[in-house]
Amino acid sequence: VDDLYAGADNPLFTDADHDGMDDAWETANGLNPAINDRTSDIDSDGLSNIEEYHRFANASTEDADGNGLPDAWEQQYFGLTGAEPQADADDDGLTNVQELQAGSDPTDYYNGTTPSLTVIVGDGGTPGPDGLVLALVMSAAGQSMVNAPVTFSITSGISKLATSADVGAVLVDTLSIQTQADGTISVHYRTPVGESPAGTITVQAGTTSIALTMLGNTPPTETFTVDFEEAEGFTIGPLQGQGNWTGLEEGASITNQFAQSGQQSMIIWETPEGDSEAYNAYLPLALPAEGQAMRFIDFWIKPVADLEPGLSSGLYVSGAPLIAFVRYGATAELQAYESNENSDNLWRSGIFVPVSADSTTVDWQRITIRQDFTTGESDVYLNGQLAFFNLYFSSYGEQSFDLYGHPLGATRLDNLRITSANPLFTDADNDGMDDAWESALGLDPTVNDRNDDHDGDGLINLDEYKAGTNPNNTDTDGDGLPDGWEVVIGVDPTVPTSTTLDTDSDGVPDTREFLGGTDPGNPDSDNNGIPDGEEDPDGDGFNNQQEAAQGTNALDFYNGQTPVLTPLEDYINRLGPNGMIAIQVTTQVGVVLGNAPVEFTTTEDNLLTTNPYGLGKFTTMVVRADAQGVARVYVRPANE
Repeated sequence: VDDLYAGADNPLFTDADHDGMDDAWETANGLNPAINDRTSDIDSDGLSNIEEYHRFANASTEDADGNGLPDAWEQQYFGLTGAEPQADADDDGLTNVQELQAGSDPTDYYNGTTPSLTVIVGDGGTPGPDGLVLALVMSAAGQSMVNAPVTFSITSGISKLATSADVGAVLVDTLSIQTQADGTISVHYRTPVGESPAGTITVQAGTTSIALTMLGNTPPTETFTVDFEEAEGFTIGPLQGQGNWTGLEEGASITNQFAQSGQQSMIIWETPEGDSEAYNAYLPLALPAEGQAMRFIDFWIKPVADLEPGLSSGLYVSGAPLIAFVRYGATAELQAYESNENSDNLWRSGIFVPVSADSTTVDWQRITIRQDFTTGESDVYLNGQLAFFNLYFSSYGEQSFDLYGHPLGATRLDNLRITSANPLFTDADNDGMDDAWESALGLDPTVNDRNDDHDGDGLINLDEYKAGTNPNNTDTDGDGLPDGWEVVIGVDPTVPTSTTLDTDSDGVPDTREFLGGTDPGNPDSDNNGIPDGEEDPDGDGFNNQQEAAQGTNALDFYNGQTPVLTPLEDYINRLGPNGMIAIQVTTQVGVVLGNAPVEFTTTEDNLLTTNPYGLGKFTTMVVRADAQGVARVYVRPANE
């Protein structure tokens, strides 16, 4: 300690009234430097004079616009006066007036504090599904921060950022967005097809920042790629003869309008009225190199949808079924179809996309075809979602890409790539399932287990992947119905089925049809002419519909109640006439139970029959009681 002073006078400035405020400042701002008025509020703005002094504000004339906010304070933070007192410029839950009173910065959500920033998904070099990067922002006290501003920036690499995984999402280098109610915030890290995702993302929340290094990988080996660009040798005009493509000169062209990427795309024009077949564009494909079992054909298309697959813009690849969009009102469903002399087969994906008034899809659609040359089977993905799997194709015959147009509108194609590695997601075992999904649900991403059924619910793993169910849980939605059974009857296995849903309108809910072993899609499951709802499988006098209404078990005559069994004679030492054993069945209160099932079991030395004069046949028999509630069997020696 050095130069210590203790005295009655302020050593910092002249302060005649000892009120802690510089007399020169008091005089300049209309206060009396001879009076201790530090606690007074001369301008009635809610701040005492000493508070005004500490904030270097004008104590008497600071609020010229009369909005309750000192002019100097407004200039300091907003660069102007006239700010709205009740506005919340930084979305931190405090109005400008409250920020003034708290002494905080109305333009800084974090008010100079250091938040906690945690990356939940995307740390470690690999983003989540669809490039997801998920972060959590919390206060120093451990509370989730709502509406907190966070900035994501690409600082290296060629990837971009988007706020969603949608195909048409805007891709940018920097995104500034706010957290949700739980303090989380997410972006999607999008990498061009065939390119390395190596790069760096900086995540900034207030003064806290994290740099995420995205790991690179070897780009898929491409055996063919075409974006129909001038740099690739394509010129605007007829397609015929360009890049090994075949197409009628007036039927298919290269255009510089409506490209999915770049400047140019391929277009198949409307087929003139009277022509027997639609225009098409044909590209011969080579077989994969020896030892290469997998091929992916990935492209973007803007097709025309019609009322049947054969009428729509259609695609044939290597002898596989036709792939086309079929229109249903303002939407269209991707379908696969084949017709031969023996049968017609239709596969429906259940995936719908919007269509415009001219029947073309509103957006470009990304189709990816996985071809397994070992099994001769192919899978089809629409915008990254599995639509069909295990469709056959000609794995050793002619290989081609054949796209047909439509009479009513133009069909467009762009950004076609053929690779040996999955362009949609990491798939080390090439089984068509995202490794991230497999790892998350306990499958081995290094083993091709697409056709296994780990939980025995009737759905192979690829079924589970398509349906969004858990391959290790027979009942993903916990509604008591196995996932496989729900898929068969056409209900969503990820959403609990209503106990009143009756698909075939036979008066028996689907859930009870499952328990009863009947078909919820057929009102007469056994085709005996009697509707399921009118059948009485347990013979208790109540049909399935009545049992459903009463909430009783249609397969249990006794409905969980314990009956009373009374022998009509003492059979301990002897049997009745002809070896008879007769048992009467009643309820606990003595009501006779006609038609009640009674099971008889004898030792291996004897056999049972219901014929008083016949030979024994069984060691165990179930016999129905008569109208008096009596069930009878006859015992015969086994060697008789």
